Amino acid sequence: MALFNAAKEEYAKVDPTAPDANEQRTACHRKHAKEALQFAIDNGGVYIKAAQFVASLQGGAGEAGVPREYVEAFKPLTDRVPPRHYEAVAQVAEEELGQPLTSLVESLDEWPVAAASLAQVHCAYLPAEGKLGRRKVAVKLQYPTLQEQMASDFETLKMMATMIAPNGYDFGWIIDDIQKYVTSELDFTREALNSRAASDALASLAPSVLVPPVVSQLSTRRVMTTEFLDGLTRLDRPAELRALQLEPLAIGVLVGTAFSQLPLEYGLVHGDPHAGNVYARVRPPVPGAAPSTTSPSVPQPQLVILDHGLYHRLSDTDRLAVCDLILACATPWPNRAEVLRLSGQFAGALAPLFPALISPAFAFATGLNVKQLRAAAEGR
Repeated sequence: MALFNAAKEEYAKVDPTAPDANEQRTACHRKHAKEALQFAIDNGGVYIKAAQFVASLQGGAGEAGVPREYVEAFKPLTDRVPPRHYEAVAQVAEEELGQPLTSLVESLDEWPVAAASLAQVHCAYLPAEGKLGRRKVAVKLQYPTLQEQMASDFETLKMMATMIAPNGYDFGWIIDDIQKYVTSELDFTREALNSRAASDALASLAPSVLVPPVVSQLSTRRVMTTEFLDGLTRLDRPAELRALQLEPLAIGVLVGTAFSQLPLEYGLVHGDPHAGNVYARVRPPVPGAAPSTTSPSVPQPQLVILDHGLYHRLSDTDRLAVCDLILACATPWPNRAEVLRLSGQFAGALAPLFPALISPAFAFATGLNVKQLRAAAEGR
């Protein structure tokens, strides 16, 4: 709390009537965003989850409630959480699997290949079985003290949010959302079910879209194992994608198709689709397919979707209502009254703005003009 109180005092010294008030406030944002980042790294768990949530905010109402400097400062935590040695999570693996993980695998990397807010991932090899060779797998191990820390961490965050809100930045809604869903994310059996459901829903897009298969025998409430996929590149790194000769438009089509098909056909809404969970790679050859006898073509992308711990389920009624709204907005000459009626089922008085959340192009289906859109983006 000492760090928080010091930041609050510094913000209070900013004179809103001063000619350089915006510059002063921006300087405070930059300084304390950096300090908040380090605090999240040092304390881990819920604090990193909160920082990742902030980092996922993009424009519009997000920036009206959270200064851009904090959004930018926390972005490294979407895929670069400081790792811990395997010894820090070995006890969890043994408690969940009934014996040391090292006795169940042929080999295990002691340093994780990825670390997140609630768990970290270690690369391992399963011994060959029958005709199957060694299998490379990703073992996700939950941090051991999360359950005990969660209650006190959320109380601290709520107290901070209450103290910040009078100054114009309301973080309370972020904390409420995180607390609502983080408990379910701690149960990896639910993530395994979500992963299989997503894989089934996207089967028609295979092999262009892939959800890593779950390895059931090494998956429990606090351990989850999937097939390990090499060669993944984040979608927000265009230079690296270009180096692989992957066409951005082709990747964009896959993203749009996959993340439309999940909710609109199957009622599955991926609750955490930030850049650290959605990747592309060069699509590997289909096993058993005859090698091509023609000259090599342009590499085809494969979209890989990770982290299925948090999903929202749409009822058939809501799913079909969203489909009706999209069709009403996408017609060449939208019926504004019909669009507003359909949108009002979800957004009430904010019905004119709701279609723009689905697609910016849909904003004009409700009659919004550029001035109104700009005001909404600025939180006015």
